[in-house]
Amino acid sequence: MKRLFTLILILASMAASAQQLHLYYQGEAIGNGDTILYAYTSDDFGRDILRPVITYANESSDPYSGHVQAISQDIAAGHSLLFCVFGTCVSDLATPIAISLAANESVDISDERVLHFTFTPNALGVTTVGFAFTNDNNPSDQQVFYVQYSNSTGIDDAANFESMRAYPNPATSGVNVEFDASLAKGNNLVIKNLTGATVYSQPLSDNGKMYVDLTSFRNGVYFYGVEDKSGRMLLTKKLVVK
Repeated sequence: MKRLFTLILILASMAASAQQLHLYYQGEAIGNGDTILYAYTSDDFGRDILRPVITYANESSDPYSGHVQAISQDIAAGHSLLFCVFGTCVSDLATPIAISLAANESVDISDERVLHFTFTPNALGVTTVGFAFTNDNNPSDQQVFYVQYSNSTGIDDAANFESMRAYPNPATSGVNVEFDASLAKGNNLVIKNLTGATVYSQPLSDNGKMYVDLTSFRNGVYFYGVEDKSGRMLLTKKLVVK
């Protein structure tokens, strides 16, 4: 009887510590402590501003309630990183963002609730950030993974790109975008949604000013920026549509 009681306690302990939320990158499971490596080079620098994208699934018959935040940061000088999850974006990476999933609910690549990053390297170097998903109902159920970016090429005329601005922001029916007119030659103004799909693309105007009609846009978070003729994203900034 004592042995049976001990076995029940062991099984109960295992159930309590079971991992409820499972994380995936490019369809592959992310193990606790894994590192996702991403290197920018002169050939593909900034080509996809929203990778890596992390999806997840509540593989339990119970609802999941928790939060995600950065637990370690080693950000190189001249680098900046924005992370978004459940439609909320923060540049202060230690800010916890609440997440909740129904029983057996999954968030796939087409869902705006995915976890994704916007990395802007204005200098050479390596940036590593560790993120933790924590189950609010079971703090011992925590999954940690790391994202490491390395940049081997700089951005020309970074100050010109940084002067770009959009207003009003948040926007409703339309938004004005201003930029250094010297950027116009051969570059496009693009707007991407949270999954990285381009929803707007037009050549930059010579006068440094453009107006974008947003009446067909759904409410949510977008990213606007400059794309060169080779498809490189040279700068990205957040745009909120309400």
